[in-house]
Amino acid sequence: TDIGSNLQKPWQYVDVQGDINGTNTTFTISPVPFDPASVQLRLARQPQEQGIDYTILGGTITYITAPDGSLAGLPHIAQYQ
Repeated sequence: TDIGSNLQKPWQYVDVQGDINGTNTTFTISPVPFDPASVQLRLARQPQEQGIDYTILGGTITYITAPDGSLAGLPHIAQYQ
């Protein structure tokens, strides 16, 4: 059981949930990442750097600076284990 619960999980490819409006900094992903360090986040096809552009706790992504409202409707995706 211990071994099974610590094996790497399959990669997830999900849309990030939350409003991009120039003021919102909090977004969510589901399911929660098995390994937060594995998160590869992209906004408008541009990579976002963990610890520089955002932090993550569980399934909550918090941007250091709110994404500009002009990015609304552009791809906001995460890939992770």
